[in-house]
Amino acid sequence: RRVHGDLMKVQNKKSGKQAEKTDLVRKEIKKRLGEQRVLLPETGGYLVAEENEQTLKFKQDQLKEMIPFGNMHNIFDLELQHGPYHIDFTRNGKFALLGGYKGHIAIMDWKAKNLICEFNTKEKNRDVCFLQNQSLLAVAQKKRVYIYDNAGIEIHRLKNHLNPNALELLPYHYLLVTLDSKRGYLRYHDISIGQIVAEHKMQNNSGLVMKQNPSNAVMCVGQTNGVVSMWTPNLSKPAVKIQCHPSAISSIAIDLQGKMMATGGNDCKVRVWDVRKYSMVHEYFTPGSAVPASLDISQRGLLGITCGGIVQIWKGWDKADKPKAPYMKQEIVNHSQGAEIQFVPYEDFLGIGHSGGFSSIVVPGSGESNIDSFEANPFESKKQKKEAVIRGLLEKLPADMITLQVDKIGLIDEASKEVKEKERRDEMKSIETLAWKKKKRAMKEGGEEFDKSDKGYVEVKNRIRAKNKDIIKKLYEAKIKENSEVEKDLEFLNEINQKFDPVSSLLTQNQKKAQQSQ
Repeated sequence: RRVHGDLMKVQNKKSGKQAEKTDLVRKEIKKRLGEQRVLLPETGGYLVAEENEQTLKFKQDQLKEMIPFGNMHNIFDLELQHGPYHIDFTRNGKFALLGGYKGHIAIMDWKAKNLICEFNTKEKNRDVCFLQNQSLLAVAQKKRVYIYDNAGIEIHRLKNHLNPNALELLPYHYLLVTLDSKRGYLRYHDISIGQIVAEHKMQNNSGLVMKQNPSNAVMCVGQTNGVVSMWTPNLSKPAVKIQCHPSAISSIAIDLQGKMMATGGNDCKVRVWDVRKYSMVHEYFTPGSAVPASLDISQRGLLGITCGGIVQIWKGWDKADKPKAPYMKQEIVNHSQGAEIQFVPYEDFLGIGHSGGFSSIVVPGSGESNIDSFEANPFESKKQKKEAVIRGLLEKLPADMITLQVDKIGLIDEASKEVKEKERRDEMKSIETLAWKKKKRAMKEGGEEFDKSDKGYVEVKNRIRAKNKDIIKKLYEAKIKENSEVEKDLEFLNEINQKFDPVSSLLTQNQKKAQQSQ
């Protein structure tokens, strides 16, 4: 062998080609590693305990002395009187939204401690969430969903979203999803055009909690019978059902990759599921036999659990080896009822909404250290904020693209033209029928009598009448066909009787025997 530079020259041609491929792959790996070092310069860290120590024992007062001075003031507690509080953060992690059960709403820059807006809805608030940014927010109140701006002014009242219990925003599809726990409805509302895209009725059991899968935007609904059902806008039935607990589901959390799911139930257990195989991996008992009220997963895969007045953080919960002890632990002093927890995006902090207000604690290693400014920019200016909204509207994904199998999108539809046309007609009919049902229900709730000469009413009535005619016609044709078959059978039997008469044949046989005997 003779060595020339980085490439080995060999006499065998086959070995030489393999060496060339290996050398090219090695150079490509070096190139990509160099790009990664430039594009992803920051590396996240975790708490590391010394010998005979546990990270579980570290207190927030101790960690406050170890973290940089600029982050020390981010560990704080707010004492509020309208709890328990639901919380939400913007996608860039800069603004926090607090929603008290007794009507209190507040928007704040949680790092600068600046209060942007504060008002009271004078109703029970069941859930809150930001829309695309801090300019608009949605509040699930006692009877309906309301949209407010960052000055506390009511912008919209979504009258078709009745008895909302949970809210979720699909940012890439501009869809606001609401869960009606009383009647068991799941509704998708397009906030860019102001119309309901889909409305699904859950059979038998109403939903209690709801969480989206960040990888494919599929909604996971926890029901009263312990089932987690996965819904998409284009299917009237759940795509998948998983029996996760023997009792009602209390909380759900899914990681960013959409591979692992954690569920909490009224049986005081937290179970870890592999969504790819729909199988359980681990099972944990909650401390003090308390029901897990809220679950959340950070950007780097830490699992947060709140049960009673205790918040636990688990590391390595999604691995094959089950961890024996939590990574961190925090007690909510004098407040036993925790409503919701949520990790702050791109920050190593956890927000806790409880019956006494709001708390912020540090969780080293929870947030992503490398920021993608095209995805979410914590340092964006007003101009960049406007551009992000316009870019999001231009790149908006249609609701029909939400599916369990994301890799199927982009493949060629090999169905015939007739099948595609039939599917399109059926879809248009279902949309028209749904629109008329919504209008009829809204008019009944408002105490108005609907006009039977209305176009939608006439179309639905004619469609039902045509469907009944088709059914009667098919039954009539089947009856005629049956009668014709019976007549053919009778004719066939008559022909056989004419050709073969058993009495005459018996007489002829007896005559022949008498003649032979003579």
